[in-house]
Amino acid sequence: MSDTRTFQRKGNTIIVSVDSNVFSSHIRLVVEMITAALFLEKQKNVSVEVYLLTNQSIKEINKKFRKKDIVTNVLSFENSKDPIFSKRRGVVGKRHIGEIYLAPQYITHKKEDILALSLHGTLHLLGYDHKNRVDYKKMEKREKRIFEYIKLGK
Repeated sequence: MSDTRTFQRKGNTIIVSVDSNVFSSHIRLVVEMITAALFLEKQKNVSVEVYLLTNQSIKEINKKFRKKDIVTNVLSFENSKDPIFSKRRGVVGKRHIGEIYLAPQYITHKKEDILALSLHGTLHLLGYDHKNRVDYKKMEKREKRIFEYIKLGK
């Protein structure tokens, strides 16, 4: 990783690492979205690690952990005993909830929203899923509510 930054927000810690300095412009927005999601989900004293990766790096992770040899926009892994990149596994005194991997180049190419995908990854770390229609609707409703919160500038 070429750059790693740590942010303290509303009692939580967000650690962001970037594969390339080209992605640095995304850091602030990603951190603010994750902060809002954690706040609205009443998460305190937690840590999250976020990685902004090249297409090749996220493809390798997708192949290794999901057995899919393709580039993808976002991957999230709840706290595990075997973090992918992290040597830290969170921050002392904080409950580490997991890791989010984003591919800014791919996201831009597909005309997707890095904020929406940051939120999506965060909600996965908090136990939301979309394996069935009921769960999908619950997660989608939560995403909309958090976006409304952000739009209002809270």
